[in-house]
Amino acid sequence: MSRTFFISDHHFGHKPIIDFESRPFADVEEMTTTMISKWNAVVKKEDHVFHLGDFSFLNKEKTRDIVSQLHGYKFLILGNHDRGRSRSWWLDVGLTKLVNTPLFIKTSFSYLMSLCI
Repeated sequence: MSRTFFISDHHFGHKPIIDFESRPFADVEEMTTTMISKWNAVVKKEDHVFHLGDFSFLNKEKTRDIVSQLHGYKFLILGNHDRGRSRSWWLDVGLTKLVNTPLFIKTSFSYLMSLCI
């Protein structure tokens, strides 16, 4: 049975976020490797993950590589740092669905109303 997760602000490839948010990583490569590993330790291939923005600062090839390593069906709700790229750019890197509007959640996480359904 699939599960649903909500997460945000990975900032893959964003070196300054390490200092801005006091993240415990020596560099971007360590941050990326650790975040992928921790994601996959929890999320299974059949799970649904709603990413609430600010996913990646990397180019298309590097972002695609990260997305391909992450378990689950990935839905991106665009954050302020994600909006500079086209809908097709995000879908081309392997995301399951892109959402440009907010989600509405009614009583439980199993009932989602949005453009991503």
